[in-house]
Amino acid sequence: MEFIEKIKAHYNFTAGDAANLKQLKPLIEKYRDEFPKEFYNYIRHFEDTPKYLTSEEIITRHQDGLKKWFMRLFSGEYGTQYIRDIEHIGYAHVKIN
Repeated sequence: MEFIEKIKAHYNFTAGDAANLKQLKPLIEKYRDEFPKEFYNYIRHFEDTPKYLTSEEIITRHQDGLKKWFMRLFSGEYGTQYIRDIEHIGYAHVKIN
């Protein structure tokens, strides 16, 4: 079984789940710009947030990345490239602790 299929099986993620997420995309697109702002309103209260989000440039870059991630989540495509991109995000967060 391919690596991605093992991950999907571990989480019981089916083709139906992918189709359901894709079906939500038109609704979700309405919140593309709002999502990162609301996310930042939430994480702003975490004690360590100021250590990592030290400038408007970093915040803007991170919010742009959040937008892309958010829309890809509802793409219906969860293959090898999707997993690589998610791993890249995870490694970046591990790297900064």
